[in-house]
Amino acid sequence: MSLTCTAQLPKFPFDGAVWYVLHQDYNATANTVYKTGPDSLINGITWTAIITDFYDISITDTGNIEIFIRPDTSNRVWFRYSSLVSADTTEHILYDYSLQLGDTFLRYIIFKQSPDTFVTNYIATATMANGAIAKIIGFQPATPCLGYSWYEYAGFNGTPFYPLLGLPTAPDTCVPVIICETINDTFIFGNPSMCMANLAIAEVPGNLCKPKKTAQLLNGITYDLSCFHGENVLIRVYDLTGRLVQMETTSSSSVSLVMDMSLSHIINFQADNQTYSEIIAPH
Repeated sequence: MSLTCTAQLPKFPFDGAVWYVLHQDYNATANTVYKTGPDSLINGITWTAIITDFYDISITDTGNIEIFIRPDTSNRVWFRYSSLVSADTTEHILYDYSLQLGDTFLRYIIFKQSPDTFVTNYIATATMANGAIAKIIGFQPATPCLGYSWYEYAGFNGTPFYPLLGLPTAPDTCVPVIICETINDTFIFGNPSMCMANLAIAEVPGNLCKPKKTAQLLNGITYDLSCFHGENVLIRVYDLTGRLVQMETTSSSSVSLVMDMSLSHIINFQADNQTYSEIIAPH
């Protein structure tokens, strides 16, 4: 499928899209990549696979297919779970971009016995990074730390495939957040600084350096940089808004970075043509 931009079909990517999402709920950290995968014919209907991986695993078509999505001609996106996730393959609406003020939406999440009810409380537009005008649909209730909003081209601003949320023993929270999204390698949504850092977060080939953490304290973290063999290493530290909070260059075999470890950071290491990034969760 291709990215559709017509009046009836939903403006949502079904090909070439990658979402980088930070999950930090359920007393754990799972920083996830969602990627549109191959199409599959299920019961005579074409569905697009959504592949999930973690940041420290290469983004390939061999990742876990946990959900399938498809458009319809009423400006909606439907989903069904794969057999890896649930034996229930009932179709539910993932996004309905035809909603107007005061409309009700039923949100289905795995493990929940009944859907959550949301009522639209605002409609707006935003200009995406590629210049496309996207409809925004906001809902009540809004969670304490992140308003529940849908964007055309991107989806829910927390995590685009929210039906995968909701563990049996944990509350549904607003902690997940889209750090950035690309379509066909073009930045679309989120923070461009975060996208640049996260595009380098992948499995490190054997000939590249992956710095090792040797200490993680309340006020900072120490890395072993010996695999760079004395090269000058540019180190950038970002917060999750994409703001550069620290930058330094060193040729030492180790480096200690002072930062507030109660917050999440993205640390990027760059030397010659090598680059590596990782997310540091709160300590």
